[in-house]
Amino acid sequence: MTHKFDVKSLLLGAVLGAIIVLAVAATNASRPVWQYHIIYGRLSATTDLPSIGQQLDQAAANGWEVAAACTDNGSPVVILRQPR
Repeated sequence: MTHKFDVKSLLLGAVLGAIIVLAVAATNASRPVWQYHIIYGRLSATTDLPSIGQQLDQAAANGWEVAAACTDNGSPVVILRQPR
């Protein structure tokens, strides 16, 4: 059996491969990459920590947004995110 080298098939395969690679790269490039920051504390200020509201105000002024919030033994915990 003789194997022939088909230029059309090679070019078609290369073009389809390039399209797939570019489509995957474009899809991944459009997703934002996030960095996260966790703040915790009390609802009212203490000597060692400002109140959670003050911390949220300061973080929002720096471009952070709330991603999630929960409590840990009655103390609020807030997870913030912002694009890198």
